[in-house]
Amino acid sequence: MSARVLLDKYEIAMLFRAYEKISDGDSVNVVAASLSKSLRNLAIRRDLSVDATFRNVNGMKLKLANIQYLFTDGAKGIGGASSLMREMFRLYKQNQAEFQEILKKAIQNLSSQLT
Repeated sequence: MSARVLLDKYEIAMLFRAYEKISDGDSVNVVAASLSKSLRNLAIRRDLSVDATFRNVNGMKLKLANIQYLFTDGAKGIGGASSLMREMFRLYKQNQAEFQEILKKAIQNLSSQLT
């Protein structure tokens, strides 16, 4: 069993991006699977111990439900977002420029895993 590794701000930014895709009509299953694969590969590249549950599809769906709860003011989704997730949501709402810089870095981190 791998040690629990909390999501960092870059992974959370990617979750927000994934939530936007789902809100635009993309399949939650497809988006969650793609995000899971990317984050698992990134963790492996960072030499983290990755088991079957680490950033798996079901975990991504749960985190996306936490994000949905934030975006809908609790009307949909599942409560229980982490303090960092709530902080990133405030940033997303109040300072899009800074949020976009974090997202850009996250995308660069994921892109560099391919090289």
